[in-house]
Amino acid sequence: MDALLAYQKEVLDNLKKSEKNYKKTPKDRLKRPYLETRLDNLEQLWITFKDGHRSLIGKVTLKDKQDTYFTEDMYEVFEELYVSYKTSLKEALQPYLASSSGTSSVTPKISAEKTVIIKCRNSASCKRCGRRHHSLLHFEKEVSSESTSEDVLVQSESDKSCEAHGFSSSGITS
Repeated sequence: MDALLAYQKEVLDNLKKSEKNYKKTPKDRLKRPYLETRLDNLEQLWITFKDGHRSLIGKVTLKDKQDTYFTEDMYEVFEELYVSYKTSLKEALQPYLASSSGTSSVTPKISAEKTVIIKCRNSASCKRCGRRHHSLLHFEKEVSSESTSEDVLVQSESDKSCEAHGFSSSGITS
């Protein structure tokens, strides 16, 4: 029992040292990975302390209740220090989380005004290239990574069969 009490006090001392060292950390070192690592370490200390406390409570006798761990309510002291330290870390981490969530999504460069894509429900393969397409459009030249939105798009003859299904190059026909 004495070993477990000593271990709990050591875990509390580790928490106090960790918070003290954090407060002495230079501002240029306070980056997202550093703060996240400190939060992870703090969580491990908390889990370790709670597990030890559970073990103590299961084995405690009236004589053991006279130890400073119980008389000074070390669990409460640890919990308050834990909450305070975790709050400080989360507040320091907040600017890094806000800036990463504010990133804009990538949007395609092709203008919707220049390109009309209509899905074809025709199960036949294209007579021009032999493939099945998700749209009615063909590129005049091979599509490559260097192609731009300025490439001219041409409707193939086989795509005209889709018009029989109620589609046209400008949209659904009536």
